[in-house]
Amino acid sequence: MNTLTTLKQKLNHPKASYKTDELNFLMNNIGNPNSEIRDDLVCSIFGKAFLNNEFAFEQARFCYETAIKQNLLFYRFGETGSATLTRSFTCLLYYLIIHTSNDSHSSYYRLLTSQEEVQLYNLLIKYLKTEHDFTASTPEYGWIDALPHCCDALSEAIKQKNFSSQLVEDLFQATDELLKNIDRNLDYDELSRLATIFINGFKNKKITKHQLSLWNTKLTNLKDENSHLTKND
Repeated sequence: MNTLTTLKQKLNHPKASYKTDELNFLMNNIGNPNSEIRDDLVCSIFGKAFLNNEFAFEQARFCYETAIKQNLLFYRFGETGSATLTRSFTCLLYYLIIHTSNDSHSSYYRLLTSQEEVQLYNLLIKYLKTEHDFTASTPEYGWIDALPHCCDALSEAIKQKNFSSQLVEDLFQATDELLKNIDRNLDYDELSRLATIFINGFKNKKITKHQLSLWNTKLTNLKDENSHLTKND
């Protein structure tokens, strides 16, 4: 039985365990152009395994260390299409890692050191600032969604204690840069997922009401100046 078949079976197993070759397959296919492998299998298994504590602690560390070592968040940076898939779906892996590393009920609690957390937050902010492929989906690849996936990871990150006031300032600057670079209508829930970062920041007392008000004014002005940021009526 090949690895792909075995993983499909484990996806439906209530408490699966994973071998080294299977973990390697998951990491190597995090941005597979085939949506049935990328979305329905790899992404689903990562979600199931992290949230249900199916990986060993060392295996969860392997996922994090591999993504960092291979610089998957900036994989073939500057290229679009299939290259963006790896960058985009690495954001979802980082969401799971951040969430479980800060969940005292998870087997992966404190998976990351404080230094590693801050490094990861900085990488996500840099990615938000510099990614230029805002494709939502294509007939060939299905959903790509680099911007929403990065927003999801940062929405989780900003709730954590190691997300400092300096990181908040960097996040504001990165978002300003992002909005200047957007080249199409944001018609696929991207703005609401971007806004969730700042809502979570406000709820968790990382962002003040004054900061939020100032940024909202800047965003409103930017929308007025750049009509391509919103749907056309």
